[in-house]
Amino acid sequence: MLAEQKAEEKIQNSITISEVYKIINDTLKQNTKLLNGFIIPDISINKKIEISTRYNHSFYDGTTSNKNQTNQTKEQKEQIEKKEYAHIQIPNNVIRDFFNSGGEQKNSNGIKIDITIDRIYINTRGILNIIPSKIKEAGLSNREIKNRNLKKYIEQNYKDREKRELPKLITSIYAITSSNSNIDKDINEIAIIKDVVIQKAKTEKEIKSLALSKEAQSKDLIVFFRGGHEDENMEMFSTIETIDAIAQSTKPIVVALGHRDDRPFIEIFADKIFATPSEFAKAIADMLFNTINQKNNTITQIKKNLMSIISS
Repeated sequence: MLAEQKAEEKIQNSITISEVYKIINDTLKQNTKLLNGFIIPDISINKKIEISTRYNHSFYDGTTSNKNQTNQTKEQKEQIEKKEYAHIQIPNNVIRDFFNSGGEQKNSNGIKIDITIDRIYINTRGILNIIPSKIKEAGLSNREIKNRNLKKYIEQNYKDREKRELPKLITSIYAITSSNSNIDKDINEIAIIKDVVIQKAKTEKEIKSLALSKEAQSKDLIVFFRGGHEDENMEMFSTIETIDAIAQSTKPIVVALGHRDDRPFIEIFADKIFATPSEFAKAIADMLFNTINQKNNTITQIKKNLMSIISS
């Protein structure tokens, strides 16, 4: 009787494999917010990234490594690399966003990507399937990706552009800075130049509009001018809009952004760069001083020559 009761309980507690997968996936769905938005870095996928023409997703085998420390002996520890495996199911719209943000198709096996989790499930073979909401090349920061996109934009639109020389005599300057920046002190170092206009911009569109304005184009020189470290306000000087402004301007546009350790992307495209705002102010003042001296020396020499002719 006891054996029959146990057998009946066993039957009542039985479950099929398909039911197991359903329970697991239902549990994952109910708790999906716990993992939504988490990033899994350095996943190697087995083929190039491309949009599927048959499905709404492209499918990849993905592996990543997890190094665990194991005691091989009492005296020695060794790093043992363990491969972890998953299916990566990338929606076509995520792949489009990847390409639009500068991602590249690569044929080599083992291309690495970082993926942001949208959904996960376990398939009937017991393999983890990950559907990402975003992917990007592993090892690249958002800033590096942005800079690469800007380089592509320059190559496509302004490949043959030549940088403009600064005028030898600068008597007027149009300075554009960010809305929270105070550059009056640095600008005032160029005390010999009286015609200086300072404008503050909140967005890259405002920077472009100001740089191409009638007033800016009437000056001898335009400068993107700001002190401080690399941040959102500094980044707005390195955009497609500011590249267009420099290319379309009739006057030279130079940059003097940040401290010596901050090197904004726009420096590679500007007509001339200065490491710091103070360096810009000093250089312009020295240029003007030298030009005036050369002019005075030339006038003095002409006077001497005239006097020599007259006396002879």
